[in-house]
Amino acid sequence: MLHRLKTFCLFNPCFVLAAVASTILGGCYEVTRPQVRLEDDRLTEVEGWISQPPQVLDDHIYLELQPLQVKQHGELISYPGRLAVYISSSNPDPETYFNPPLGYGEILSLNSFLEEPPYYAIPGVADFRQALWTRGILHRVRLKSPRQVERKGFHPRGRLLRPLFGYAQSFHNFVQKSFNTNQLKLVLSVFLGQNKILEEKDFNLLKTLGIYHLFVVSGFHVSIIVLFLHWCFRRWGLPGRMLTVAGLWTYVILVGAGLPAVRAGIMMTLFYLLLGFGLSRQFLNALGISALLMLAVSPAALFSSGFQFSYLCLATIGLFVLPYQLQVQSLSGGFQDAFTQRLSVDRADSARLRRSVRFFLEEKFHFWPRQLSVFFLCPSGRVLGYLLSLILCSCFIQLLTLPVSLYYTNRWVWTQWFANLVLVPFFTLLVPACLVLFLTFWLPTGPILAQLLGGYAEGILHLMTSLEHMSWVTYLRQPEPSEIMIYFLLFLSAYYLLPGKTKVVALITPVWLWLMLQQPASHPQGKLSVTMLDVGQGESIHIRYPNGMDALIDTGGLFYSPEESNQFVGERLVSRYLWQEKSLRLNYVLLTHPHSDHIQGYDFIRQAFPVGRLFFHDFPTRQDGPPRRQLQEGDSFSIAGVEHLVLHPQGLGPMGNHWDTNDNSLVVQLQYKDFKMLFTGDIEQAAEQYMASKLGPVTVLKAAHHGARTSNSRQLLERTQPRLAIISAGRKNLFGHPSSETLRRFREAGVPVMATPQWGTLRIETDGFQWQVFHYSMQEERFREVELTELTAGQ
Repeated sequence: MLHRLKTFCLFNPCFVLAAVASTILGGCYEVTRPQVRLEDDRLTEVEGWISQPPQVLDDHIYLELQPLQVKQHGELISYPGRLAVYISSSNPDPETYFNPPLGYGEILSLNSFLEEPPYYAIPGVADFRQALWTRGILHRVRLKSPRQVERKGFHPRGRLLRPLFGYAQSFHNFVQKSFNTNQLKLVLSVFLGQNKILEEKDFNLLKTLGIYHLFVVSGFHVSIIVLFLHWCFRRWGLPGRMLTVAGLWTYVILVGAGLPAVRAGIMMTLFYLLLGFGLSRQFLNALGISALLMLAVSPAALFSSGFQFSYLCLATIGLFVLPYQLQVQSLSGGFQDAFTQRLSVDRADSARLRRSVRFFLEEKFHFWPRQLSVFFLCPSGRVLGYLLSLILCSCFIQLLTLPVSLYYTNRWVWTQWFANLVLVPFFTLLVPACLVLFLTFWLPTGPILAQLLGGYAEGILHLMTSLEHMSWVTYLRQPEPSEIMIYFLLFLSAYYLLPGKTKVVALITPVWLWLMLQQPASHPQGKLSVTMLDVGQGESIHIRYPNGMDALIDTGGLFYSPEESNQFVGERLVSRYLWQEKSLRLNYVLLTHPHSDHIQGYDFIRQAFPVGRLFFHDFPTRQDGPPRRQLQEGDSFSIAGVEHLVLHPQGLGPMGNHWDTNDNSLVVQLQYKDFKMLFTGDIEQAAEQYMASKLGPVTVLKAAHHGARTSNSRQLLERTQPRLAIISAGRKNLFGHPSSETLRRFREAGVPVMATPQWGTLRIETDGFQWQVFHYSMQEERFREVELTELTAGQ
């Protein structure tokens, strides 16, 4: 084994060096988002050029702006990153106002507020500001109208590439007229990498099938383009190779020169040139050189999911798939040689398989006419070789990328290998077909080709929909980095150390990972913990009972954000937290009232976790899902010695009319021995006054309606006399929650306040007698205890 390892390192030094450099860099390098001296509440003058091809979507235009100068108060500010700009598609019509359309390299001037990307201080949730910085984006700009943009000519780089992007815009206009909406989304996302055109349901479909990688322009797309261009110019010798490389980099620039595309471009250029000089066995070294170049230019790229997936897939092909290609070619060659006049004098082991296959076919099908046999068997051999290579790629890549895929998606897609096996051949033809249309759409045959491509794209969409019904997905927590490393070590050890057929023991590695991810969390016996998640302008509260059972009160949600889907909070925030806490099942989910900021995450939560029961008072439930129970005043239930009493609502309001949605919220008092906590939903002062006689002193009050001024009345505070109030609200939210008037009431009542915008995720732990409060520190990545003496009433 040691001799084999030495030989491998000797023949693949660049690959080994890249692997070692990535390991060292991953352990010691930290992605640090630069701080820019800006006042958030001041207008900022920005002049910059468009560094990515703009994407025209249904309700806005998205583009990335590379600033040339940034000013506040007339003072120039050094700005090291790019801006993500969203221009609303309200009046005037942007297609009319932006005539000609906005293009790559164009210089724009605008005067607006620069917004920091949203972030959420929740355990298990990545800092989205850091994630965007790996792409070079520091702030967002939202413009309500195209009139807020002033066009100022072209950047020198833009003038150079203006003809290319002008041609691409003409192609975009052509396909918009030729394809229906679904066909357009498929072609533009797969061929040009415009995945922002995809809707939430499209992303869910791709994740369910496990084929999202086919919609990110990377190695798959670039390799198909190179193969197609090589086939077109194969007879031209060295000029043909130069044209192929030029076409490759033209395509990389056309799709925006994103990190995955540039990485794939470097890799394919190196490998194609090595192939041209007869050095086809240097695949791993070419991979290593491209990785080292990428890390030298942008070390932060190592921490992007695209970089990790791309290089892991390619390393898998080089380590596990290519070694089997000799046998695959021999098997395919046996089919192609059968019934022909070819002679084989090669005595190598691989040639023995080729002769055996040929002998078997000629013996079994000797009664067929020779010409007919050659006609069928020769293409069958090529198809067989392609399918075997595809099966090997699919199986090994799914095995090796499994822990990393789980880390980023929390999805164990059991049917992913089958979906890839079925769909990859169709996408292999779709990419060159799109390229042919791109090059020839202006010819008289353009509409005919568009019609044929549209029909082909429609067939792929129907196939994807059919496969969705057959998909099988299990949601699991993220594996720890140590578990990922152990997985790789176990797989590689079993595959390379065990002899012969015993290598199949490596297939047990996923079973080990599955068992590790099914381990429940350890919880201190007799401890109750209540955690208010930092979900922005919404609310979600996790309860872990003394026996380790879990429950949720509300599931969070969003009112509006152009970057985030309806399931963002449920999938990316609440579920990630629950997986971080190793929650395997929710005993119940209680939804206080049917407003989107409280219930929008429920659909995903219901898919990702078994839910024992759904509690609600007013909620449009469907017939499917967990057992349901409608709660009202006077109802009660007990879990692990913790009593729950419903205090509101009951029937009609005080004036004989129905409560409005906020005042119709469920109000629940939780009691564990001497500890009491009141959950108030979004009730306002009318409901507070109505149920005041039922209230008594509590230890902790969950402030009503995110701390709005129309809630949390003096009467409520006098009746409950809380020792602490906690508030869930969004940073710089549009409603001004929590209001200064509400905070003044708390201050006058002598009640300390902790709110998620300032403190992040809040946690209260109690044994029923003593209780402590904690907040989650993103810097320390742990919960830090807060002494009540540190808090000022109403602050």
